Amino acid sequence: MNRIKMLSALFFSCVFTQGVAQKLQKTHFYQVENGNTVLSTIDSFTYNGIHLNDTKIVTRPTNAGRELIFREAYVYGTNNKLRYIISLPVNGPIIDDTSFFELRTYDAQGRIDTQSTTRKTTNGWRNWQRAIYTYNAQGRLDSVFRFTGVLNVWLSFRNDQYVYLANGALDRVNWFSGASPSQMIHYIQYTYDAQGRLLKEENYRLNLTTGNYELDLRMNYAFQSSGKLDSIISEVFIGSTIEREKYVYDYNSFDSVATQTNYKEVNGQWNFFTKFEYFYFPNTTSASGLAELKSHIFPNPLQNELTIHIGEIQPLSASVRNLNGQELKRFILPPGQSSIDLQDLPSGMYLLHLQAGGKSAVHKLVKQ
Repeated sequence: MNRIKMLSALFFSCVFTQGVAQKLQKTHFYQVENGNTVLSTIDSFTYNGIHLNDTKIVTRPTNAGRELIFREAYVYGTNNKLRYIISLPVNGPIIDDTSFFELRTYDAQGRIDTQSTTRKTTNGWRNWQRAIYTYNAQGRLDSVFRFTGVLNVWLSFRNDQYVYLANGALDRVNWFSGASPSQMIHYIQYTYDAQGRLLKEENYRLNLTTGNYELDLRMNYAFQSSGKLDSIISEVFIGSTIEREKYVYDYNSFDSVATQTNYKEVNGQWNFFTKFEYFYFPNTTSASGLAELKSHIFPNPLQNELTIHIGEIQPLSASVRNLNGQELKRFILPPGQSSIDLQDLPSGMYLLHLQAGGKSAVHKLVKQ
């Protein structure tokens, strides 16, 4: 997999739902291979209370059938939080990138505390990555310490430090290397528009030769007049060249993402290279309005500022509405934890609609 595909993988999996919560049923993924369009499908369903994803792929354009490649299971604990994920191929040896087991733990406030991933190797299941999450006095994500290795021999370390603006929005993430970080090797800078929506994300990497931080990746976000995400342009800087990709979103009648069409710039022209189609189960909204997005907000009741925490790696769409359903504010926020400023709202009761990664949640807010 080339570098630009790895960098954009997060955005390929990002599904923003804007209105009524819908549960994802399956995804069709189209890609151009040797001049032909190859179709893959990912079907989501529940079996005995366990959420499953089946990935089926057409290995050749002329193949009328679909071969089942691997299956993922998502298992939730008694607190209704994601406890572990297991992924196994259906056929062939269980030794590749699709064979892993991920375990999560949570603190007393329901925030993710640790995340451990084990992969299958020729010598059996071995520890591969572990992450430890810490939070500051305001309850915002403060740092993530990551170990990567084989068995119990940790080969590399990374410490991510989170820095916030005065209004609580995420300003930047600094990456340090080593168990006792003394050198920042990478940082991500976030920029917002006047409405508080994520406008730009820039990644800078340390050049060990010059000692300077050089722009490595830029993500530019554009929105429709309704406030929904319209497109993302990814720019990857490689020496003196820039590789660009564009991701364009279309929505269904429920304001859930229906398609994500991806283009690659070639000689100044946007050329199609992949596309996602999303299909949802009909009338799957629960009475509470939740569709599996695990989220935590505080304080509530609030006075001026509200902090939102989600256990997802995708950007978050947050919409504040009155009890009649009229949207008053919309924010596009980075993953993890962010704060939004609601001081200009009059006292009263509101609804907070959250969407990230194809999942939704609705919270009642009381503004004092």
